[in-house]
Amino acid sequence: MMRFMWAALVAALIGCGGAEGPKAEMTADEARARALKVIPEGAVKEVVKHPEPGIVHWMVVLGMPTGGEIAVEFDASNGELDEIEAEKGPFDYEVAPRADVMKLSEAKAKAFAVKAGNVEVWEFYNRENEWEFYIRDKDARLWEIIMTATDGAVKKVVQKDTPD
Repeated sequence: MMRFMWAALVAALIGCGGAEGPKAEMTADEARARALKVIPEGAVKEVVKHPEPGIVHWMVVLGMPTGGEIAVEFDASNGELDEIEAEKGPFDYEVAPRADVMKLSEAKAKAFAVKAGNVEVWEFYNRENEWEFYIRDKDARLWEIIMTATDGAVKKVVQKDTPD
């Protein structure tokens, strides 16, 4: 009898993913709340669940007070921040994705030190620990600048026709 109880307990723990049970997938409300923690001055315009190759994301689109828009994406399976992207300015706000990385204003300043101009698109990739900027220079050339998010070390500078 005791052996049966232990076998049932082990089977239950394995089947449930541990003593706490399986982790529930992130909900739309959780994605909305997490996005507003990352970008507190934003106003939620849209919350969309969409698949990426091998992963399902929640994308929360936030409208900014001066008219810009920011998309914040989370891995739906674990709630982890995946990326933040802004394709519509003005980009006159602050973003601090994590405590251990540069704020948007600091990253922009480092990108402008590499190529002066106007930001057309910016992105933060959490897993890759990168800031990415597309800057249009005075000669109308578009530059992609990728840097390490923690220290601003430039990893790549490439001229592009359009943002990726």
